[in-house]
Amino acid sequence: WAESDLVRLLVVNNNRTLGEAAHGYKYVDEAEGLPFSTRLFLKAVGGPIMFAVAKLVTRKKLHRGGFPPEVLDGREREVLGQQLEMWAAEGLRGRAFHGGHSPSLADLDVYGVLRSCRGLPVWSRVEESS
Repeated sequence: WAESDLVRLLVVNNNRTLGEAAHGYKYVDEAEGLPFSTRLFLKAVGGPIMFAVAKLVTRKKLHRGGFPPEVLDGREREVLGQQLEMWAAEGLRGRAFHGGHSPSLADLDVYGVLRSCRGLPVWSRVEESS
């Protein structure tokens, strides 16, 4: 679930608009060791490419995978929240971790995927669901 549905939902949520997609590349300003030309290139083309990937590839995979357009389109944040709540209810079942008293690989997968969107606009929705 984390490596398929959750990742894809985060991609469409992080790249709903060109502005949100571009925001995802602000980190390159602080990345040490990147030449100015590389930073400029990443900021200029990274956002538009991720916007296109989200719209043309990832969204279609979600549609085929059980999130039809009438469920997903225009409700990306809501669907993400529902999926996170489902993980808490079915994956954790009242425990601190999916693995019980200590994290399992499933816990680490979910953590890693969610951690990747920290600092992006979608992060507030993730925090609401925690």
